[in-house]
Amino acid sequence: MRELSLHLLDLAENAAAAVNGVRGARVEIVLALEEAAGGRAWTGPTENARPGPSAFPQGSARLTMCVADNGRGMTAQQARLAQSPFYTTRATRGVGLGLPLCKAAALRTGGAFTVESAPDRGTRVTAVFRRAHIDCPPLGALPETLAAIVGGHPEIDFTVSARVDGGTDGGANAAPCAAREFIAGEQALRAVTEGFAPGDARAFLSLKKYFTENLSLFLQKGEHGMKSLEELAAIRDKMKQTVETREAAHDATRVAVGMATCGIAAGARGVLNAFTEEVAKSGLHGVLVTQTGCIGLCQYEPVVEVFREGEEKVTYVKMTPEKAARVVAEHLVGGTPVAEYTIASAQ
Repeated sequence: MRELSLHLLDLAENAAAAVNGVRGARVEIVLALEEAAGGRAWTGPTENARPGPSAFPQGSARLTMCVADNGRGMTAQQARLAQSPFYTTRATRGVGLGLPLCKAAALRTGGAFTVESAPDRGTRVTAVFRRAHIDCPPLGALPETLAAIVGGHPEIDFTVSARVDGGTDGGANAAPCAAREFIAGEQALRAVTEGFAPGDARAFLSLKKYFTENLSLFLQKGEHGMKSLEELAAIRDKMKQTVETREAAHDATRVAVGMATCGIAAGARGVLNAFTEEVAKSGLHGVLVTQTGCIGLCQYEPVVEVFREGEEKVTYVKMTPEKAARVVAEHLVGGTPVAEYTIASAQ
């Protein structure tokens, strides 16, 4: 069953494609959880990202995911066609599965799905899920997914918002619980990633730590962990020390982990973490672990490419965290590629 976090990734990647080349590109990601009947309607941080009215009967907890952009937008006909798997504007394939899969998942729970768009005015996609429904997918690795989205598109100004409306406390007086809200705006996200090269995995880890600390508390119904800019800078600086690199050195080694939707669905998040941690533990210098987009080998995901000065590129396929540890030990440290993990051995 596809995780809800991967559906969010699909929506965000569509938004990122829509704002490609747009000056002042912005994408807003909104999550709203209403835990019980009587939760007040959530307006979100901006009018552009507000979920629509509830279509649920009282007593139904719901999760709303909304992704809004200021991109090129679509005509009414294009917005309707975009919800079909047999329509896509991409030249690389003849089907588009992101929106249709998300729509099907939402409607399967008795939820709702809307696409609002206009040419040159952006697009807003809203998916609402009934959490208690037997067909509602698990949330999945939300902090890692948000980190991959934000870290993978440093050219876009993101706002990530999450809110829980607590309904009642279940006590004799059925007192309403206070809403819990977390908002990460452009300033905060840039403070976490400032100084990292595009695609640097340490930016991913810095964002993951930030979202984990905040959203874990948020999802566990605790107080949110909003941090000052100084605390965000401390997170960033700690991650900068995790893997010491020489990005500009001519002899640097680069490890690129495919982090497109297909890669993440196959487990690329764990592989990226494993490479970063193993490189740090090994004390390697001049090694840059990065995330990249689709490598074009979807059937072999997770895919990792290793580039070393003066050597041919080595492509590893169907990777796991355990395999990553061996590649670091034998290839990056020992200088000998692990032949049985390469694309040549898989074909």
